[in-house]
Amino acid sequence: MTCFRSFISILTLTVLLFVGPLLLTAEAVAQDEVLSQATISEYTAKLTHARNIEVEVANRVECIEAHDAELASRRNALEQALGDLLRHKLDLDSEIAKQQEKQKGFSASYQSELANSARLQRELDNLQAKKQAQDADLRDCRSKWYTLPGMCQLSNWLLHTVGAIESVEGKIASSQRGLQIAEAGLNSVGLWLDQSQNELSLAQSQLVEVKTSIDQTEDDIQKLKTTLSDLRAKDQSYRKLLDDFANALKEAKSVDTADARARTARKIIRISDDVDAAVARVVDPANSVLPEGWRQNCSPR
Repeated sequence: MTCFRSFISILTLTVLLFVGPLLLTAEAVAQDEVLSQATISEYTAKLTHARNIEVEVANRVECIEAHDAELASRRNALEQALGDLLRHKLDLDSEIAKQQEKQKGFSASYQSELANSARLQRELDNLQAKKQAQDADLRDCRSKWYTLPGMCQLSNWLLHTVGAIESVEGKIASSQRGLQIAEAGLNSVGLWLDQSQNELSLAQSQLVEVKTSIDQTEDDIQKLKTTLSDLRAKDQSYRKLLDDFANALKEAKSVDTADARARTARKIIRISDDVDAAVARVVDPANSVLPEGWRQNCSPR
């Protein structure tokens, strides 16, 4: 803020110095057609302070250029971040698609094993019911024909049924293991997909934020460049105006005819008025585009 206050002080003093000489109207000058040494000194002081304003504006231009460079660096970093996020999103999209295919595979396997297990269970239930019936028939036969054991041959059928039951039970156990594997795969892929979808949502949100930041930074850069271009053009015109003012004051000290003194006096007054207007034109844009914090860094060169 020290630099900013100093700048305001210079501007205030300059305005006071600008107003004072204007009390000498063109009519008053025309009456004596002479600029006194004291008046020339006042205009010279005005020129000096106008030069100080020029230096201060140059410092502001440097600050704007530095801010422009910072914004350009920030934009480059944001664009790099945007590229990284886009690549990350593409990687996530690709991996999610692969995992979804895996999920479909595990789901199909699980449903197939589930149907197979249900079928085997029904087959086992039928075989167990058949075995129970055969056991009952064998017991009934043996109770009737216990004196003739050869009459009851149901034991062979029973053994065959028991073997079939054992086979189906083995298939059911294998199917259950397949179900467990498919279910574990589904759970694992489901967990990974949930995490990846959350990560993808975060990446998409970050993409929007970064794109918004890039657009805002680009807008700020364009405003700075426009202001810099305008300010440099005005500063160039301002420098020429001050040079003309300095030459007119130098001329006022050397002319030796009344007519020349009158012309020089009118020229100095006109240029002085132009300087008053030019100060505002170059000062205001220099301050308008800089954030508050940057004013503290705009120290004189």
